[in-house]
Amino acid sequence: MLKRNLKKQEPIIWDKENGELDDFFEISRMIGLTHIIYVIDADGELNSVWATSTEDLIECLYTFSNKCYFGRVQNIENAIRYGFMDDVINN
Repeated sequence: MLKRNLKKQEPIIWDKENGELDDFFEISRMIGLTHIIYVIDADGELNSVWATSTEDLIECLYTFSNKCYFGRVQNIENAIRYGFMDDVINN
């Protein structure tokens, strides 16, 4: 049986104090992360934005859902191209 040696990449997390969201997307893509998760609290407020790999997507969802947060997942290429939370972040 062949064993796959998968290198785990921890998700990186952005919040409003961490600079420009576009820079976060570009850095995430450069290090090989593939998905963006917009994490929203129970009041509908943006809490943070996570970048993760396909392999770790479910683990990320599990982690923040345990804190009663919700998430919207978007492919990183679509996040760069179309955005999602621009109005929320800028207001």
